[in-house]
Amino acid sequence: MQNERQPDFYGIDPTKKYGQLVPVFPLERVKGCRPKWMFECDCGSRKAIRVDYVLSGHTKSCDHFHRNGLRSQRRMFREKLLASQGNYCAICREPFTATPEVDHDHRCCPQKKMCVKCVRGLLCETCNRGLGMFKDSLDLLLNAVEYLRRFNEQICQQ
Repeated sequence: MQNERQPDFYGIDPTKKYGQLVPVFPLERVKGCRPKWMFECDCGSRKAIRVDYVLSGHTKSCDHFHRNGLRSQRRMFREKLLASQGNYCAICREPFTATPEVDHDHRCCPQKKMCVKCVRGLLCETCNRGLGMFKDSLDLLLNAVEYLRRFNEQICQQ
């Protein structure tokens, strides 16, 4: 009886589904690299993924749904915000002539991109830059208002 060598699936069961991923075939192992399989996702795309990521549960999809889902959620959030502001800048009240900028509180998540909790509204580029120049500081903005009032009073009294 000849000793037949069984194929090495690296722990992947070809009949099992892993999250949204279905194993298609094992990829040839490259020396010094971890084993990979070609998986097909529920979205129809195929992707080579490390076996240990799939077996640990770290990777459950090709990430297509996650990326596109977040993108569409952001777009819907922006459209709702735009509609709630009547397509006007929240500060100067001028209608938007270019893509509005999302104003957010930088103290909420300074190291990462903004989250929904810190969004204050949509601004035109000029107003958004103005707030940025004043470092989102109420004290600096109130000082600027007081300065402008004094200057306007001096002009009016002359």
